[in-house]
Amino acid sequence: MKNLLLKIENKYPKFELDNLEESEHKTLTLEKPLYVTTLFSNISLGLSKVHELNIHCAVAAEWDKTRACWHELLFPDCHMVQGDFTSDECFKEALEWHHKKSCTIVMASPCCEPFSNLNNSRNKGNVPEAKQFYHTTKFMKESQTYGFIIENVPNFIDARPKIAHDVLKNEDGYIRCIGEYIRDELGADYYLNIGIYTATDYGCVEDRKRLIILGVRKDMSNGSWKFPKKHSVRKMLWEVIGDLRSLENGEIDPNDPWHYARTLPECIVNFLEQTPTGCSAWDNAEYFQPVLDNGEYPEAKFNKGYVRNDWQYQCPTITTGNGEISDLSSIHPGRYNPETKKFTDPRVFSLRELQ
Repeated sequence: MKNLLLKIENKYPKFELDNLEESEHKTLTLEKPLYVTTLFSNISLGLSKVHELNIHCAVAAEWDKTRACWHELLFPDCHMVQGDFTSDECFKEALEWHHKKSCTIVMASPCCEPFSNLNNSRNKGNVPEAKQFYHTTKFMKESQTYGFIIENVPNFIDARPKIAHDVLKNEDGYIRCIGEYIRDELGADYYLNIGIYTATDYGCVEDRKRLIILGVRKDMSNGSWKFPKKHSVRKMLWEVIGDLRSLENGEIDPNDPWHYARTLPECIVNFLEQTPTGCSAWDNAEYFQPVLDNGEYPEAKFNKGYVRNDWQYQCPTITTGNGEISDLSSIHPGRYNPETKKFTDPRVFSLRELQ
């Protein structure tokens, strides 16, 4: 069986990354504004500070109405294409406004769920979202944008989702991975630079690994768009949120409404108060292990569940489930109180800490 699994894993070679980086730290200075189109935008929170660099979100495409509404509040001058970007109607509208707004950069974040290690669904490679890379690539080709950034989870680049075999299959019948497809489709017109980086490489405390594809027009540039030089030292969690007020169950910082503790059932508070920094509640004495509201122990026990983060390390990837106490990376490190012989902050991270 082991030999069979190795054979399956080695059926296709791993996609070769470029990882071209700058040799020194640089600061971007723009005399004229640069306008960006974002695809699969959510609320474009990652662009909330780029106006300070004279970069502006001018066009966005988002299918969810609520997210689109938030986006319009955050970026009132941006044209929002609300709907399914992969439909002809929304695709054409986004393309039209990309040119109307004189956008020169496209940023695309296709849905990562079909490629994520956290997705254990047997059907994850056969859902419509797994084909969004095709429409993304098509937009780059038809817009002939000056440059683009495509972002996803690391597995994205080697994936061969079943639902996309019709476009991934080449003339010889070989099923290309997404990385090979993008290189074949865009490599003639764009210098491509593909690498895997984590946010901690650039001063963020969240260890969030992402596959990044940079593209720049060959007829308008002298070479590849390089990744910034990495920081030589990674920040630790205490450096970023260690100065924020400690919060007990349900408490709100009177000086900061975004820094508050979600109210949790007493049974959860009890076992978190006995869980040391950097440890899982499953490592506690049996009396202080996770229990349900009815006092019974859960049938399933996950070694990585109910883990407090460690002040001396980076924080794992923050997921959309960050408000749940059972999430893999959302629990505050806490501090030991010798008077009570318990650990403080039996809670998930506050919105201020997540920011």
